[in-house]
Amino acid sequence: HSGNNKLTGHMPRQVLTTFQFSIALALMIGTLLVFKQTKFMQNKELGFDKEHVLVLDINNSIESNYETFKNQLLEHPDILKASVCQATIGSGTFGTTVIPEGREEELSINIFRTDANFIETMGIEMAQGRDFDPTISSDSSSIIINSVFARLLGWENPIGKTLRFSNDGPEYPILGVTEDFHFEGLNESRVRPVVMYNYPRNFRNVTLRLSGNNIPETISFIEGIWNRYESRFPFDYYFADSWFNEKYKKETQLLDTVTLFSSICIILACLGLYGLTAFTIEQRTKEIGIRKVLGATVSQLTLFMNKKFILLLFLAFFIAVPIAYYAMEDWLSGFAYQIKIGVSPFVLALVVAALITLLTVSGQTLKAAMMNPAKTLKND
Repeated sequence: HSGNNKLTGHMPRQVLTTFQFSIALALMIGTLLVFKQTKFMQNKELGFDKEHVLVLDINNSIESNYETFKNQLLEHPDILKASVCQATIGSGTFGTTVIPEGREEELSINIFRTDANFIETMGIEMAQGRDFDPTISSDSSSIIINSVFARLLGWENPIGKTLRFSNDGPEYPILGVTEDFHFEGLNESRVRPVVMYNYPRNFRNVTLRLSGNNIPETISFIEGIWNRYESRFPFDYYFADSWFNEKYKKETQLLDTVTLFSSICIILACLGLYGLTAFTIEQRTKEIGIRKVLGATVSQLTLFMNKKFILLLFLAFFIAVPIAYYAMEDWLSGFAYQIKIGVSPFVLALVVAALITLLTVSGQTLKAAMMNPAKTLKND
């Protein structure tokens, strides 16, 4: 009868510990995958050099004096390049339609109306053809497309082919094809078809390539030039890399939240494991003493006690794996670009949990195994 009481007292503790470990494992796996996805987005190549790219939103006062404004900025040794466009990376872009050569249907694309310096300033690589050349007047009626658009059209060599913006509009020859570059967050959409049109009018953004040296002093210099031309609107700017990182703020906050809850659950699971281990060893102190008298070593006793708890851990792991997998697969499906889930987060979570279990159980088992068997058996 007393054995049954021990069993019934033991079972709820085992169930609770297994449940706690299941939650902790699922959250550990989730934390690792959120971390991997966040780092993946922050570190993925964007198809342009995002470091030290500063963007100014400008108004009519600067637009009408742009050449002078630009030349005064470029006098500073740490301002390497300057470009204007109607919309730039980080400020949104415009959608339009074009009719490719040899076709009648319109295709939806994104358009960047820029000057001839935009591609060089942004550090966008050319895949075919060449960039706009400000010294060639015909380039102002030519266009550049990205690789996604070239693939969509099925053109292996688009150079020299033409696009029209309307049925009765002029034909614009394709001068070059850029490598694909991201102008939106990786959590929003994949690279879309792009046309770059050399149209340095009605622009709203100035993009500057800085050296990366003396940035505070360089920004103060830019503000000083700004104030000469624009008194109505305050000086405002952003960096392209900061803009992209800001796009992933939600994921960064989620990572912090999941890490916090994962840590709490691991602590609770450890406390539950500690309590269950203490209870089990107290129930089996005499058994440990008898085994020691019969010749069992401390390492054999430790292994004997650990086996049961490792079994509980594996049970918790098999409960946690499908929960974590399907929850994270659903979360990752919301990203335009995503990591592969893989096995490493599951293995790492299991290894960490196994180490915690072994340390907790072994510590208490060693204490019981080192006791003098005469003391534990004196009542028998």
